[in-house]
Amino acid sequence: MINIRMNGSGPLLVLVHGFCESIPVWDPIVPALSKKFTVVTVDVPGFGSSEALRADDSMDRLASRLLESLQNFTPLTFCGHSMGGYLGLAMMAQKPSAFLGLQLLHSTALADSEERKLARSKTIQFIENQGKEAFLENFVPNLFHQKKPEFLSATLELCSQTPVLSLTGMTAIMRDRPDRTELLKSAQCPISWIGGKQDALIPWQSLLEQASLPADSHLSLLDDCGHMGMLEQPVRTAAAISSFAHYCQSLSSATL
Repeated sequence: MINIRMNGSGPLLVLVHGFCESIPVWDPIVPALSKKFTVVTVDVPGFGSSEALRADDSMDRLASRLLESLQNFTPLTFCGHSMGGYLGLAMMAQKPSAFLGLQLLHSTALADSEERKLARSKTIQFIENQGKEAFLENFVPNLFHQKKPEFLSATLELCSQTPVLSLTGMTAIMRDRPDRTELLKSAQCPISWIGGKQDALIPWQSLLEQASLPADSHLSLLDDCGHMGMLEQPVRTAAAISSFAHYCQSLSSATL
Protein backbone atom coordinates (compact mmCIF):
# COMPACT_ATOMS: atom_id res chain seq x y z
CA MET A 1 0.00 0.00 0.00
CA ILE A 2 1.13 3.56 -0.72
CA ASN A 3 0.82 5.99 2.18
CA ILE A 4 -1.05 9.22 1.40
CA ARG A 5 -1.72 12.16 3.73
CA MET A 6 -4.13 15.05 3.15
CA ASN A 7 -4.16 18.52 4.75
CA GLY A 8 -6.33 21.58 4.19
CA SER A 9 -9.18 22.27 1.83
CA GLY A 10 -9.55 23.67 -1.65
CA PRO A 11 -8.11 22.60 -5.02
CA LEU A 12 -5.89 19.53 -4.96
CA LEU A 13 -2.10 19.86 -4.89
CA VAL A 14 0.06 16.70 -4.88
CA LEU A 15 3.58 16.78 -3.39
CA VAL A 16 6.03 13.89 -3.87
CA HIS A 17 9.30 13.81 -1.93
CA GLY A 18 12.87 13.16 -3.03
CA PHE A 19 15.47 10.46 -2.39
CA CYS A 20 15.93 9.38 1.26
CA GLU A 21 12.93 11.50 2.25
CA SER A 22 9.30 10.92 3.19
CA ILE A 23 6.14 12.96 3.80
CA PRO A 24 7.52 14.99 6.78
CA VAL A 25 10.05 16.73 4.52
CA TRP A 26 7.16 18.95 3.41
CA ASP A 27 6.22 19.99 6.95
CA PRO A 28 7.85 23.46 6.72
CA ILE A 29 5.58 24.50 3.82
CA VAL A 30 2.38 22.43 4.18
CA PRO A 31 0.78 24.85 6.69
CA ALA A 32 1.05 27.75 4.22
CA LEU A 33 -0.08 25.66 1.23
CA SER A 34 -2.98 24.04 3.08
CA LYS A 35 -4.57 27.47 3.58
CA LYS A 36 -5.31 27.50 -0.16
CA PHE A 37 -5.18 23.85 -1.24
CA THR A 38 -5.98 20.32 -0.23
CA VAL A 39 -2.35 19.22 0.00
CA VAL A 40 -1.86 15.54 -0.86
CA THR A 41 1.54 14.22 0.23
CA VAL A 42 2.73 10.76 -0.76
CA ASP A 43 5.36 8.33 0.50
CA VAL A 44 7.06 6.74 -2.53
CA PRO A 45 7.34 2.92 -2.28
CA GLY A 46 10.43 2.08 -0.25
CA PHE A 47 10.19 5.26 1.84
CA GLY A 48 8.20 6.44 4.85
CA SER A 49 5.16 4.28 5.58
CA SER A 50 4.60 2.97 2.06
CA GLU A 51 5.20 -0.57 0.90
CA ALA A 52 8.73 -1.72 0.14
CA LEU A 53 10.49 -1.46 -3.19
CA ARG A 54 10.17 -4.56 -5.35
CA ALA A 55 13.15 -6.32 -6.86
CA ASP A 56 11.97 -5.58 -10.40
CA ASP A 57 10.99 -1.95 -9.78
CA SER A 58 11.99 0.77 -12.26
CA MET A 59 11.04 4.42 -12.58
CA ASP A 60 8.25 3.44 -14.98
CA ARG A 61 6.87 0.69 -12.72
CA LEU A 62 6.87 3.03 -9.73
CA ALA A 63 5.14 5.66 -11.85
CA SER A 64 2.39 3.18 -12.73
CA ARG A 65 1.82 2.38 -9.07
CA LEU A 66 1.67 6.05 -8.14
CA LEU A 67 -0.78 6.80 -10.94
CA GLU A 68 -3.03 4.03 -9.69
CA SER A 69 -2.85 5.26 -6.10
CA LEU A 70 -3.55 8.87 -7.11
CA GLN A 71 -6.33 8.16 -9.63
CA ASN A 72 -8.94 9.73 -7.33
CA PHE A 73 -6.97 12.99 -7.33
CA THR A 74 -6.64 13.44 -11.09
CA PRO A 75 -6.13 15.59 -13.00
CA LEU A 76 -3.00 16.27 -10.97
CA THR A 77 -1.37 19.54 -10.07
CA PHE A 78 1.89 17.86 -9.18
CA CYS A 79 5.12 19.04 -7.52
CA GLY A 80 7.99 16.58 -7.21
CA HIS A 81 11.19 17.22 -5.29
CA SER A 82 14.32 15.82 -7.00
CA MET A 83 13.49 12.09 -7.31
CA GLY A 84 9.82 13.02 -7.00
CA GLY A 85 10.23 15.09 -10.16
CA TYR A 86 11.70 12.09 -11.99
CA LEU A 87 8.62 10.12 -10.98
CA GLY A 88 6.31 12.92 -12.10
CA LEU A 89 7.91 12.94 -15.53
CA ALA A 90 7.58 9.14 -15.79
CA MET A 91 3.92 9.40 -14.78
CA MET A 92 3.28 12.10 -17.39
CA ALA A 93 4.99 9.99 -20.06
CA GLN A 94 2.46 7.22 -19.33
CA LYS A 95 -0.66 9.35 -18.91
CA PRO A 96 -0.38 12.99 -20.01
CA SER A 97 -4.11 13.55 -19.56
CA ALA A 98 -3.72 12.96 -15.81
CA PHE A 99 -1.89 16.27 -15.35
CA LEU A 100 -3.02 19.88 -15.01
CA GLY A 101 0.58 20.91 -14.40
CA LEU A 102 3.96 19.47 -13.42
CA GLN A 103 6.45 21.29 -11.22
CA LEU A 104 10.03 20.09 -10.82
CA LEU A 105 11.49 21.25 -7.49
CA HIS A 106 15.28 20.90 -7.63
CA SER A 107 14.80 18.29 -10.35
CA THR A 108 15.58 17.73 -14.01
CA ALA A 109 14.32 15.99 -17.13
CA LEU A 110 17.86 15.04 -18.11
CA ALA A 111 19.13 11.50 -17.70
CA ASP A 112 22.28 10.89 -15.70
CA SER A 113 25.53 11.55 -17.52
CA GLU A 114 27.94 8.63 -17.80
CA GLU A 115 30.01 10.21 -15.03
CA ARG A 116 26.95 10.51 -12.81
CA LYS A 117 25.92 6.91 -13.52
CA LEU A 118 29.36 5.75 -12.44
CA ALA A 119 29.07 7.81 -9.27
CA ARG A 120 25.70 6.23 -8.47
CA SER A 121 27.15 2.74 -8.93
CA LYS A 122 29.96 3.68 -6.55
CA THR A 123 27.36 4.97 -4.08
CA ILE A 124 25.64 1.58 -4.08
CA GLN A 125 28.97 -0.13 -3.39
CA PHE A 126 29.76 2.36 -0.63
CA ILE A 127 26.44 1.78 1.13
CA GLU A 128 26.84 -1.99 0.87
CA ASN A 129 30.41 -1.85 2.20
CA GLN A 130 30.35 1.05 4.67
CA GLY A 131 26.72 1.15 5.75
CA LYS A 132 23.84 3.61 5.78
CA GLU A 133 25.18 5.90 8.50
CA ALA A 134 28.49 6.56 6.74
CA PHE A 135 26.66 7.31 3.49
CA LEU A 136 24.22 9.75 5.09
CA GLU A 137 27.00 11.63 6.89
CA ASN A 138 28.42 12.44 3.45
CA PHE A 139 25.15 12.79 1.56
CA VAL A 140 23.07 15.11 3.75
CA PRO A 141 25.45 18.12 3.99
CA ASN A 142 25.71 18.24 0.17
CA LEU A 143 21.98 18.93 -0.03
CA PHE A 144 22.38 22.35 1.58
CA HIS A 145 23.93 25.69 0.80
CA GLN A 146 23.01 26.92 4.28
CA LYS A 147 24.58 24.23 6.44
CA LYS A 148 22.66 25.18 9.57
CA PRO A 149 22.81 22.58 12.35
CA GLU A 150 19.02 22.41 12.58
CA PHE A 151 18.72 21.70 8.84
CA LEU A 152 21.35 18.98 8.96
CA SER A 153 20.07 17.27 12.11
CA ALA A 154 16.42 17.24 11.00
CA THR A 155 17.27 15.93 7.54
CA LEU A 156 19.70 13.32 8.87
CA GLU A 157 17.05 12.07 11.29
CA LEU A 158 14.47 11.82 8.50
CA CYS A 159 16.84 10.14 6.04
CA SER A 160 18.09 7.65 8.62
CA GLN A 161 14.63 6.04 8.65
CA THR A 162 15.13 4.81 5.07
CA PRO A 163 15.96 1.08 4.76
CA VAL A 164 19.29 0.19 3.19
CA LEU A 165 17.57 -1.74 0.39
CA SER A 166 15.59 1.38 -0.50
CA LEU A 167 18.79 3.44 -0.66
CA THR A 168 20.58 1.01 -2.96
CA GLY A 169 17.52 0.06 -4.99
CA MET A 170 16.40 3.62 -5.68
CA THR A 171 19.95 4.72 -6.47
CA ALA A 172 20.01 2.10 -9.23
CA ILE A 173 16.55 3.14 -10.43
CA MET A 174 17.60 6.80 -10.67
CA ARG A 175 20.82 5.83 -12.44
CA ASP A 176 18.92 3.88 -15.08
CA ARG A 177 16.08 6.33 -15.72
CA PRO A 178 15.69 7.59 -19.30
CA ASP A 179 16.03 11.15 -20.57
CA ARG A 180 12.66 12.95 -20.61
CA THR A 181 13.50 16.11 -22.58
CA GLU A 182 11.43 14.99 -25.58
CA LEU A 183 8.44 14.78 -23.24
CA LEU A 184 8.90 18.46 -22.42
CA LYS A 185 8.53 19.40 -26.08
CA SER A 186 5.18 17.64 -26.36
CA ALA A 187 3.83 18.52 -22.91
CA GLN A 188 0.10 19.22 -22.97
CA CYS A 189 0.15 21.14 -19.67
CA PRO A 190 2.36 23.82 -18.08
CA ILE A 191 5.76 22.73 -16.77
CA SER A 192 7.61 24.58 -14.02
CA TRP A 193 11.05 24.42 -12.45
CA ILE A 194 12.16 25.72 -9.07
CA GLY A 195 15.95 25.75 -8.80
CA GLY A 196 18.44 26.73 -6.13
CA LYS A 197 21.19 29.04 -7.30
CA GLN A 198 23.63 27.20 -5.03
CA ASP A 199 22.32 23.68 -5.72
CA ALA A 200 25.34 21.38 -5.99
CA LEU A 201 23.26 18.49 -7.38
CA ILE A 202 21.08 20.24 -10.01
CA PRO A 203 22.93 23.33 -11.31
CA TRP A 204 20.44 26.06 -12.14
CA GLN A 205 22.16 26.72 -15.48
CA SER A 206 21.09 23.24 -16.65
CA LEU A 207 17.45 24.25 -16.17
CA LEU A 208 17.56 27.16 -18.62
CA GLU A 209 17.70 25.06 -21.78
CA GLN A 210 15.09 22.63 -20.46
CA ALA A 211 12.75 25.50 -19.64
CA SER A 212 12.88 26.61 -23.27
CA LEU A 213 11.34 23.34 -24.48
CA PRO A 214 7.70 23.28 -23.26
CA ALA A 215 5.10 25.49 -24.92
CA ASP A 216 4.04 26.77 -21.47
CA SER A 217 7.09 26.96 -19.23
CA HIS A 218 7.87 28.59 -15.87
CA LEU A 219 11.15 28.96 -13.97
CA SER A 220 11.82 30.28 -10.45
CA LEU A 221 15.36 30.55 -9.06
CA LEU A 222 15.96 30.78 -5.32
CA ASP A 223 19.04 32.62 -4.08
CA ASP A 224 20.90 31.45 -0.99
CA CYS A 225 19.48 27.98 -1.58
CA GLY A 226 20.86 24.55 -2.34
CA HIS A 227 18.79 21.42 -3.02
CA MET A 228 16.30 21.83 -0.17
CA GLY A 229 14.14 24.87 -0.83
CA MET A 230 11.40 23.71 1.55
CA LEU A 231 13.91 24.11 4.42
CA GLU A 232 16.30 26.81 3.19
CA GLN A 233 13.71 29.09 1.57
CA PRO A 234 10.30 27.86 2.77
CA VAL A 235 8.38 31.10 2.18
CA ARG A 236 9.61 31.58 -1.38
CA THR A 237 9.30 27.88 -2.18
CA ALA A 238 5.71 27.74 -0.94
CA ALA A 239 4.92 30.92 -2.89
CA ALA A 240 6.36 29.49 -6.13
CA ILE A 241 4.47 26.21 -5.72
CA SER A 242 1.24 28.04 -4.88
CA SER A 243 1.51 30.51 -7.76
CA PHE A 244 2.09 27.75 -10.33
CA ALA A 245 -0.72 25.60 -8.93
CA HIS A 246 -3.16 28.51 -9.10
CA TYR A 247 -2.07 29.20 -12.67
CA CYS A 248 -2.61 25.59 -13.79
CA GLN A 249 -5.99 25.38 -12.11
CA SER A 250 -7.12 28.70 -13.58
CA LEU A 251 -6.25 27.42 -17.07
CA SER A 252 -8.32 24.30 -16.40
CA SER A 253 -11.28 26.35 -15.17
CA ALA A 254 -11.11 28.56 -18.27
CA THR A 255 -11.48 25.53 -20.55
CA LEU A 256 -14.53 24.10 -18.81
